[in-house]
Amino acid sequence: MTQKQIKLALQEVAINALSNSIKEQDITKGAFSEEALRYLTMSEISKKKIWGTFPNKKTRNGKKEDRILAFEKLYKRDLNNKFYFPDIVSYHETNKNHNLVVELKIKKDIKDKDIKKCKEYLDKKSGEINFNLAMVLFSNVIDKSFEKDMNKKIKAAAKKGTSINNSTLLLGFIEWEFDEKKNKHLGDPKTFWM
Repeated sequence: MTQKQIKLALQEVAINALSNSIKEQDITKGAFSEEALRYLTMSEISKKKIWGTFPNKKTRNGKKEDRILAFEKLYKRDLNNKFYFPDIVSYHETNKNHNLVVELKIKKDIKDKDIKKCKEYLDKKSGEINFNLAMVLFSNVIDKSFEKDMNKKIKAAAKKGTSINNSTLLLGFIEWEFDEKKNKHLGDPKTFWM
């Protein structure tokens, strides 16, 4: 697979996970949790088989697959001895291609620190795993201030020429709109490369 095909597959993972999140939020109302988003996202990642499958399988000789797909792996940064627990990690014991890190959030608004953390994961100079791709998914009811903030970020990314070809960080979120006829909020998953 080409790098562009892999990135398109990641976008599809984000759209599908967020679409399923919208359905689950409609069913569970206020009880939707980050744990549920973690499961929905891991299921979509596993279906693609690019980043491994979950649960991890054993080969015929009893050893684990080389590619590991895990929830909340301890990740140590070399700089300042920082420790993180990314929500989902895909990595290879020896091959550094196609390593993926995912942060998931259920909040009212996006925080720059969440995006900054993913940018740190992508920094090749530090950390125990070199990640090639990172994804931040926000699954929540979005208010107008979030939409304005996102529009600014999208415009800034467009000005810089950020595209699928020259970016390694994918941001996914739900754009909510109130449907007066149905008397409820309808969600539309969105993604863009930062």
